Amino acid sequence: MDADDDSRATPPLDAAAAAFKSQVMELQDLVLARSMFPATALPELANVDALVTAMESQVETIRRRLQEELDAIPKAKKLIQRSLKEEEKLQHMFANLASGMHKDAFATQLEQSSSRMLPRFDSSFTEANECDVKIKDEPVAAPRVHEGRLTLEKVNIAINEVASYAEANAHLVTCPKKSCQKIHGIKLW
Repeated sequence: MDADDDSRATPPLDAAAAAFKSQVMELQDLVLARSMFPATALPELANVDALVTAMESQVETIRRRLQEELDAIPKAKKLIQRSLKEEEKLQHMFANLASGMHKDAFATQLEQSSSRMLPRFDSSFTEANECDVKIKDEPVAAPRVHEGRLTLEKVNIAINEVASYAEANAHLVTCPKKSCQKIHGIKLW
């Protein structure tokens, strides 16, 4: 919190304190005027004293609360800065997502819940289908804090992509040159 912000926040409080003091002074003047009649002055003085004490405690409570709010502003600024840094990190992570994850990052919750209900048949990798069963146990609606974070579904997508690349590479390595040329139309050497 800058000193400039403090100076903007305290004048209204100072104005309220000055108005309060002027009311106290006015009450004191009235009390002095009433004290000329001692028989009725004592009970009224006690009432005025109680009112002034209550008003002073209220002003002190307001001051304390305002000071707490002023002290909380730097903490809030730090939290905002941290959240902006986190947002930049998330945007960087999103820019570097695997190609299969981009479609899931923008999927609606209805699409996400329906995709969790159906098993994937696009891969011959059986462990991936077992992982899909585990996803069904996760809650459908993730809190806003978890949006953009790494989820089990995104990890499964990345694993499936890596597995498909590994499968293709293994197939190319194990195939003789001639059968690769026949099957895939690849010309080697």
